Amino acid sequence: KAAEEYAKSYDPQKTGAHFCDFCGVELAGGEYDVLKDGRERCGRCSATALRTGEEFKEIFKVVVRNMEIFYGIKINTAIRVRMTDANSIAKHFGEEFVPTPGPDGRVLGFAQKDVNGYSLYIENGSPKLAAMATIAHELTHIWQYQNWDDKAVTEAYGAHNRLEVYEGMAKWAEISRLARTFRAE
Repeated sequence: KAAEEYAKSYDPQKTGAHFCDFCGVELAGGEYDVLKDGRERCGRCSATALRTGEEFKEIFKVVVRNMEIFYGIKINTAIRVRMTDANSIAKHFGEEFVPTPGPDGRVLGFAQKDVNGYSLYIENGSPKLAAMATIAHELTHIWQYQNWDDKAVTEAYGAHNRLEVYEGMAKWAEISRLARTFRAE
């Protein structure tokens, strides 16, 4: 009942209100963080935010290990992992991140394959759970790059559905990873 009442009263367009850019909750008073790039983060998200490269590396290793165990896969490559701000990620997609008082929908990370190998970029300042989900999503893309025959995928599903096939599996891995996290708690 409480969730239903909250859902009825939730209005992300509410005049004068600010919302957490990570979980979407309405921010109360001055009890929230404003990151350098303008993203706003509530106290709950701040409590688990990954703040250092070391924290991020540890979470990255946990997600890699868990994906290899859960899915019976092996990610056999070096991956350059970078934490970066929302502006840098948006620029990669030819967009600009412009913070607003409302919840700012945006891409939280991306995996890249180029002549130098594989790279994974994840938004800095993310709460632990959001970072884990994004890492699982992007690691799935790296696994796809290593294991899928892109030509066969395109022939089977059509060029117009290629992105949906890649993103669909990555989203499934992300959600499955979150479900396993909640079952473990």
